[in-house]
Amino acid sequence: MGTDRKSRTRSLPWSKIIGTNACIVSVADAQGVTIYVNAAFTTITGWTPRDALGRKLPLPRAARTALHRGRTWAGELRTRRKDGTFFWESVVLSPIPDAGFVKIARDITASKQQRARRERLLVDFRRSALRDPLTGLLNRRGLETELADLARHPTGRRSLGVLVIDLDQLKQSNDRHGHATGDALLQELARRILAGVRPSDLVARIGGDEFVVVAAGAGPREIRAIAQRLLDKVHDRTFRIQSRMIRARVSIGAAPIRGAVGQSLENILAPADRALLQAKRRGRARACFARAQQCTT
Repeated sequence: MGTDRKSRTRSLPWSKIIGTNACIVSVADAQGVTIYVNAAFTTITGWTPRDALGRKLPLPRAARTALHRGRTWAGELRTRRKDGTFFWESVVLSPIPDAGFVKIARDITASKQQRARRERLLVDFRRSALRDPLTGLLNRRGLETELADLARHPTGRRSLGVLVIDLDQLKQSNDRHGHATGDALLQELARRILAGVRPSDLVARIGGDEFVVVAAGAGPREIRAIAQRLLDKVHDRTFRIQSRMIRARVSIGAAPIRGAVGQSLENILAPADRALLQAKRRGRARACFARAQQCTT
């Protein structure tokens, strides 16, 4: 029985099996010079046997080291076709004792591109889950995520400047002009807030008319400067919204925060929220600062 199996194995047309295999099959001698390629090699790469035979098979250093030690190497390689384009191949290199090695590879470009598209979609989905769809700013979850990352950075461990910004009388604007106009007003306010903060500052919309700015490493002086710039960007300025000229005002509560690492968002915002309440009690359209409760109009 065993003899019959061996006889049938020896009689198989191995050259035809290898030659017509859909995978790339290349054989190199002990010096790494190509001595055989099958038809799939030409189909996939465009290089003919005349192009390939007698040339060294290009290999990464790790593959050369493995083959030198008599070990099989497997990996992915970016390979150039004859027309100059590139494709990805999944490669297995197996040593042939005292004779060279054989390379078996398959084209994985399509699957690799599909995987890259899925990864991009996943990144985009995760990013969109952290953003406010109306303004493009961070949402509450996004702000919490950024604060967690900031807590691991030395700058974030020193101090934070926190400003809570509330658009005054948004409900009245919605009632008078409609929600579409109110949404456009929020979008314009978001742009003006971004124009009034530092590039490194975090800006979020965490409620209907509530925005937050977190300035890493900012002390009381920097916080006041940011609050004043935001007031200047909005206070008594005209907003052109859908052919209407609308005046908008904001109230701001600001506070320096230390020891924010590991704190919940509510705890981080609490001092600025209290300052915001004070600003509203004093007539709105102003900034109040925690601790001394000093207000600026």
